[in-house]
Amino acid sequence: GRVEAPSASNDVAGHWAAGYIVALERANIVTGYEDGTFRPNANIIAAKFTYLAYHALVFRSLYGAAG
Repeated sequence: GRVEAPSASNDVAGHWAAGYIVALERANIVTGYEDGTFRPNANIIAAKFTYLAYHALVFRSLYGAAG
């Protein structure tokens, strides 16, 4: 089934990555922007990508590949 987006981030509802975004938010890996959006189609800078990649690796090392 489709995962519902949190109420603070309605801009991910219906997006192909909505389930991933919600899961990462619940795991406190991503928080989105200060206005409560995630802007899933926006470009990110290299520093933000590095931050996300690092935290994904830490999450994987803590919880395994299956999460």
